[in-house]
Amino acid sequence: MDKYRIAVASADGVYVNMHFGKATCFYIYEVETGIGFRFCEKREMIPVCKNGIHDAERMDINLNALSDCEYILSLKMGPPAVNKANLLGIKCMEAFGEAEEIIEEIINDR
Repeated sequence: MDKYRIAVASADGVYVNMHFGKATCFYIYEVETGIGFRFCEKREMIPVCKNGIHDAERMDINLNALSDCEYILSLKMGPPAVNKANLLGIKCMEAFGEAEEIIEEIINDR
């Protein structure tokens, strides 16, 4: 059985609607191949971007806090964050819409 996690940058827990750097929390879903997916937890974060300034140390902290996830879904994610996430083995996807619909698309495309 293949299991993996998806982190969703969301302001409301329903839609992928937050920029990675401005997200104050990520909703974590666990996918089990052949069975489906379920919401696991909400992880609070201190945003990477504050008043247009990006905190590189905070970016590392937030990415490490999501390192158990195979995917990060966000409205937007800058190249430095994508590059560091990829080094941790995390795939980054920019999207907007209902989180559960986008997760279904990821499952179907795998």
